[in-house]
Amino acid sequence: MEPQSLSDQLRAGFLQAVRPDVIASLAPKDQEVCGVGVADLPAAGRVGVPQQERDRIWIAVLVRYRTRKQARALWAPVILEMLAPALVQQLAQLRALTPFLDEEDLNQQMLLAALEAAISIPLRGRRRLIELRLARRAATAIRRTLRYEARRGKWSLPVDQRQVDRRAVEGWHASEAESIYDRRRKRSAGRGSIRNGYGRDRDA
Repeated sequence: MEPQSLSDQLRAGFLQAVRPDVIASLAPKDQEVCGVGVADLPAAGRVGVPQQERDRIWIAVLVRYRTRKQARALWAPVILEMLAPALVQQLAQLRALTPFLDEEDLNQQMLLAALEAAISIPLRGRRRLIELRLARRAATAIRRTLRYEARRGKWSLPVDQRQVDRRAVEGWHASEAESIYDRRRKRSAGRGSIRNGYGRDRDA
């Protein structure tokens, strides 16, 4: 049996977190965000919803995650499922830089970095493209670790790693996960990532 993909793992964790009995145990005001039921939040944060509305929902979800510490067992899976397509895309780019980490280790680092970003990313001032900023902030944290390990001489990039990364990207495009970005934005983001190398997170 093939190992479960990261998208499938996040989806399974999300469905477990939003079981009807769990939702029913919440206070009425916590059963929805900006008029959207908790179980419907991932769809509300993806293509087809105006960016301004998506950002409004994202900010409200992050505030819930930060202020309702006893309910983080619910909000963490919700956030990760909302971010799933963006995280998979970032991971496809990062695998070219991580020959010393196996796929499961890298996945876990990305999930932890994403949840840390959900706590630390500024919500004042820039209030647009929240999901993109979260994913990039998480990836930037991992890249910093990779640069540190590279300076220590702990790893080097294999000659064929670009081919591995290309297959990862092709696999992501073939996945059933619905992207949170429109196609035009994805193409421009891709060109930027190639041109900028490690990339740069303005919020980091």
